[in-house]
Order: sequence, then structure tokens, then C-alpha cells
Amino acid sequence: MYCVQCGSEQAEGAKFCHSCGSPLTPTAGPESPAPVRRQPRVVGPWLALVAVAAGVAVLAGVGAWALLGNGDGSGGPSAGDRTPEATVATDTGQDGGSNDASLQVGDTVTILNPTGDSIALRVTPSMISVTLGRASNGSSATITGGPATAEGYTWYEIQTSEGTGWTRSEYLQRGGQPAVDESPPDSSVPGGTSDTVVFDISMAENFFEPNELMVPVGQEFRLNLINDGEFVHSMRIAGPDGQYDTEDDLASKQTAIKAGETGELVGQIDEPGTYIFQCDFHPEETGTITVR
Repeated sequence: MYCVQCGSEQAEGAKFCHSCGSPLTPTAGPESPAPVRRQPRVVGPWLALVAVAAGVAVLAGVGAWALLGNGDGSGGPSAGDRTPEATVATDTGQDGGSNDASLQVGDTVTILNPTGDSIALRVTPSMISVTLGRASNGSSATITGGPATAEGYTWYEIQTSEGTGWTRSEYLQRGGQPAVDESPPDSSVPGGTSDTVVFDISMAENFFEPNELMVPVGQEFRLNLINDGEFVHSMRIAGPDGQYDTEDDLASKQTAIKAGETGELVGQIDEPGTYIFQCDFHPEETGTITVR
């Protein structure tokens, strides 16, 4: 406690200042501040108007989409926006070319592949469809289906003496003799009088077709490699050591076979067994050759 007159410190309980004699009056301690009451916020009328305007804008946008989405108010994509895998092609008026749709079922055509000696015959009109077989350059074919458009190309189903399947119109030239299907029966080990066993192998993304081959021990074989895919491919057979990139490997003459081009692998294996082959660029693309 202190004297309010002279400021000297006083003993507790003293009634008069020991320095100046002034009476001492106890001072009250500080009062606790009254709690501040927070007033709730009131949303102004302008904010409510903004919310109403935003809702109206959303409803107007939905209505416009429903009316303009496909012209009939259904709100779904238009027929032109739904592109199927294969659709009927329109006639371009061209005679040949990658988008020629002027050929008709029953027309006779000649196979012409300017970058290879054959074309692939596929199950469906698609570059990634399974290859049923090959048709040689210069051979005749008959249109049996199409036209259809897929992946930016016009496709036709054709019948040849080597098989039936879908191919792109750019490989078909008007004219030729009607084709007769005289495909030989399949055989696990090709026969014939030639000393060399020959296989035609289609290569595409992640597969060889066929991918299971069989040859006699010590007999020379030739694998005609056709790149029917969109990327570079090759073939390498692991030798008796079962390892790739070693001295006993058998590899295609062409280290990189581009899309639409052909290559070749010629070899001979003198030890019975099953040997695995793969693409150097796509190791998951494999097959087997059994020697017995």
C-alpha cells in the first residue's frame, strides 16, 4: 500500500502515512472488464440478391445445354459426337487411296502394297485386330463387305485365294480376276519339297501371329516378318543357352522393321527343345519355336 500524497510505501493496516501524516485510504483493485457481447452478423440484402442471380444463371445454362446438346432437347451428345469403331463410309469419288469408299460388294480388285509383298487380312476393320492371314501383292480379290471407316481409314472385307478378311482401301486397285478361296489346310509343321521351312509372321503391338512354331531339328527355316502395327518391331530367338543378346542368338536381318515394312529371319537350330523369341523393342511381345 502506498500514500496517495507522498507516494511512500506503507505497512499493511496503517491508517496514517509515516512520512507525511496524511490519512491512508485503501484503494480498490481493478475491476474486471464487462464481457463484450458479440452481435450476430446480418446478411445484407445485396448478398441475397447475388445468390438468387447465381441460381438463375445455373438454371439458364442447364436449359441451354438441353436445347443445344443435340438439337432435340434430350441433352445427350449428338449422333455426330458418338463415333463408333466402324461406320459406313461415304463415297469420295476417288479411284484408290486411303479413304476411297467407291468400291462395292462384288467388285474385283488387285492387291497392291507399295511398301511390302503382301497385306494383312484382319478379323475386324482395325489396325489392332487379329490377323487371319496374308494376301500376296498382285493377287486378285473380291469385295465381300464394307465400306467401313475406322481409325481414319476406309476398310473393305475381301475374299482372296489365300483367305478372307478386312483390309484398308489403299491396298486395293480396281480390276483383276475374281478370287476363288483355295486356302490350304493348316499344318503345325509346313510340308513341301523345299529344304527350307517358311513361315509368314505378322507383328504388331504386343503380339506375333502365329506365335507358336515348329521345325525339324537341323533344318533351315525362314521367317517372313510383316509389321502390321504402328511402331517399330523386330525378332530375336534366344539360343540354346536361353539368354538374349548372346552369341548363339538368331536375330532378324533388319534391326528395326518399320510399320508397313517386311523383314526376314533365317536360321537353323541343331538341338531339340523349345526356344523363346521376342521383339527387341517390346520384350513382352514373345512366342516359341519348338525344334524336334
